[in-house]
Amino acid sequence: QLESKLGRTASDSEVAGAKSDFKPAKLYANQEDYVLVGAGETYETLDAALAGVEDGAKIMLKAGEYTLGVVINKNVEIYGPNANVAATAERAAEAAITVTANVYDNVNAANVVFNGVQLIGSAGANNGGIYFQNTAKSGKLAFVSCKLEKMNTFVKYIVDGAKTSVVIDKCHISYVGQFIVWTTKSMESVKVVNSYVDGATCGTIVNSAAALF
Repeated sequence: QLESKLGRTASDSEVAGAKSDFKPAKLYANQEDYVLVGAGETYETLDAALAGVEDGAKIMLKAGEYTLGVVINKNVEIYGPNANVAATAERAAEAAITVTANVYDNVNAANVVFNGVQLIGSAGANNGGIYFQNTAKSGKLAFVSCKLEKMNTFVKYIVDGAKTSVVIDKCHISYVGQFIVWTTKSMESVKVVNSYVDGATCGTIVNSAAALF
């Protein structure tokens, strides 16, 4: 199952109301449901938060710079300042996460969601590097309203035995050199909707095996 609306431009109403349904965690009515992460908080780094929070936690990242270098082995939702904005809408200051390349089997949980963050590959678009890889325990991996850039292979899901799905919704994608989604086994569905792929900067690696999807 592949649904694609690439290159879609947000409507005026979407841009005008893009941030209307997002507030920092401390302003949420149920703020106790979120773990706030950033300078001055109990967890100042994303990796520390992922190690310390309970399974099923919702993490709210303050604007700033973070690194993701660990295996995600808990069900977790990670939010940033641009949660739920349209793909081409103006964005607030980012929670910018540099994702370490080639951390094998780093998505080891049934439900992992990134919403409203910037994800940057540590090795860049035209250098070898795989950023999100599944295990037999992997389930849903979702990216919503994320700015994705500077990666060779964004998602590689090829493990037998896993019943996995990938959702890319309202994302802005640039500088992905070879594969946005690479799957040969284990995938139940790939859903790409309401997203923008920059054709001028993506797919810059040319060989017989290369394909963005």
